[in-house]
Amino acid sequence: MSGRGKRPERRGEDAPPPASRRPGSASPFPDVVELLRALLRHEVDFIVVGGVAVVQHGFSRTTRDLDIVPEPSSANIDRLWNALGELEARPAELPGLRASEHAVGLSADSLARGGSWELETSHGLLHILQYLVGKVENPDDYARLHERADSIRYDFGTVRFVGYSDLIDLKYLAGREQDMTDIRALEEARRTAGPEG
Repeated sequence: MSGRGKRPERRGEDAPPPASRRPGSASPFPDVVELLRALLRHEVDFIVVGGVAVVQHGFSRTTRDLDIVPEPSSANIDRLWNALGELEARPAELPGLRASEHAVGLSADSLARGGSWELETSHGLLHILQYLVGKVENPDDYARLHERADSIRYDFGTVRFVGYSDLIDLKYLAGREQDMTDIRALEEARRTAGPEG
């Protein structure tokens, strides 16, 4: 499927949940299931993009964070803010910049103003992407991503993953070495799986 049409919802028994770390582990990788559970508990409307979406589309690899694009309404951003409270979210330290040196502190108001946030949480890194040049610049762009997203039902709730074509577009726009590797691997996985893959 090209990712342009609505894919039927799959049930959790057909698809294993995204990788999760063991509780109490010192793993540098996120506990994706616990991050997703918290977002769903707070009824946050979001689409998974990035490395976890790459895995969902057929290329198994590790990822250092969970990347999401939240639906931009103020009510949804309020729910996201509440979920971040439960997750004990705080700005991640970036190379050459301590969390306390960020130009804008994390607050309900700063989250509502948009932008991207790389956050440390009680379950690993969470990257919130509210603006992606050329792909997510306004609410209509989110609606298009949502329409083409793949919904997968797990025992803890239904999660939407960015559709295949949109994922490829996002990877090209990011243009990093890892993104190019992901594109090649996803295309190979799709060829190997055949027309229904």
